[in-house]
Amino acid sequence: MLRALSLLTLCLLPAAAHAADQVGLSALDDEAYLNSRNGVVQLICENEATGQVYLSRAVVLDIPGLAGDFDILLAARHAVMDRNEERICHVRGEPLRRGQISEIETSDPAANEFGEFSQDWAIIRTSGRLDASISRLRAVAYGGREQGQLSMLRAAMQGEPCQITPAPDQIVEPTLIFHDCYARPGLSGSPLLAQIDGEAFVIGVQLGEYVMFNEGGRQYSVGRRLDDDFLQALIDFVAQEAGP
Repeated sequence: MLRALSLLTLCLLPAAAHAADQVGLSALDDEAYLNSRNGVVQLICENEATGQVYLSRAVVLDIPGLAGDFDILLAARHAVMDRNEERICHVRGEPLRRGQISEIETSDPAANEFGEFSQDWAIIRTSGRLDASISRLRAVAYGGREQGQLSMLRAAMQGEPCQITPAPDQIVEPTLIFHDCYARPGLSGSPLLAQIDGEAFVIGVQLGEYVMFNEGGRQYSVGRRLDDDFLQALIDFVAQEAGP
């Protein structure tokens, strides 16, 4: 099932949904990939107490009708938080007056191992509007079948189509997407996109990998699905930031 994000008279409302069996997920074609890939920005975050610096990715979201002088980004929680403490973050290459991160919304960290990635998302607000050349990408809640292809955007790089793969038998966590996209440290927060009815949509955010030692060390790339609960959190956050 798909729910798109729309903004009407400063209130966020869910748009009409398609049934899951009517939606075929496919990777982005070359044109859609080229048009979308500069919607990925780099985040530089610092733990003020230790001075440790972290590099990750985020995607700039298209919020229809939002007129505020700021942008809304989707990122990985572990990139912008030290457990329950926010790191000091900014968008690389942007002046601080607009690239500084001013607000962060996340869920609580999970207490169990296999639920950890399910809470690993962050919605963040920049201090100002980022450069106009940066693409803003639309998000959609995806609750469809575990089949098809997607694309993981990596800034300034062409990405090969990725296959959605079945989850390991012992991981029962419907908020996660398992796939075979190339992943490495520093790519957390990269968006997972699908081309739906000819248009590109963000359907998830890359988080990391599971290594299953009982399967001979097999690695599974994993992202957080943008489900209805996440979409509602995004709707609430944007409505709050937009103000009355």
